[in-house]
Amino acid sequence: MIDPLELDNKELKSLTPQRFSYNVDDYGWQALIQNAFKIENLNCLHELRSDLHPLGTLEIDTESKTLYHQTFYAKMNAGWDELSNTYHSFIATEISPFFKNDFLYQYMPTFRVHLPNDQAIHGWHCDTEPGYDHPFGEINIQLAITEMQDTSATWVESSPGRGDFRPMNMEYGEFTIFNGNTAVHGNKVNLTAKTRVSLDFRILPLHKYKGPGKTTATAGKTFAKGDYYTLYEQNKNLDHD
Repeated sequence: MIDPLELDNKELKSLTPQRFSYNVDDYGWQALIQNAFKIENLNCLHELRSDLHPLGTLEIDTESKTLYHQTFYAKMNAGWDELSNTYHSFIATEISPFFKNDFLYQYMPTFRVHLPNDQAIHGWHCDTEPGYDHPFGEINIQLAITEMQDTSATWVESSPGRGDFRPMNMEYGEFTIFNGNTAVHGNKVNLTAKTRVSLDFRILPLHKYKGPGKTTATAGKTFAKGDYYTLYEQNKNLDHD
């Protein structure tokens, strides 16, 4: 298990996926996202909001541009204070204890929809490879908003180059910390009858930040403090202790 205050200098190659739980009543992620789509069951998102469903099978160029994604990000970009405040609270309470020192975190989480008989992400990759261009040293965190089981989960190798892919199975109320920075990960075709919804984000220990880098593949954000990254200062955020 990962001990609190251990991730600051953790060697990514030795960071195997590890799952943690939290109290969903403290955040209400599921209700927030269900309300955004005006439904009561995200597992049935593909049925209850079929008006947003893509016309054909998704591809790598369209996987993050569906009407589901547009609905989520339009609300976020318009000023979705409830979700934004929930996200920052989650970082402060659940994530910051893993770090002793200041760190950077993704300005807002990435929204994932894994539809039945399709994939959420179509390319097996690590985040630092060309085309993704994330800086070295980031730590990945995936947050299950619905259950993620087997073909509806994200699959990742235990360490770079091992090729021993296993699913990061989770239930709502759990998150997984893993190395998506240099370990290959991806999705299989979702053979369940349920839509998987999840959020993910990345953390970069401040001492590993080398200044502005390239831009993100989808949002056009620069990997820079104040753009893609928000600074978390441990000494100024003590209410989680």
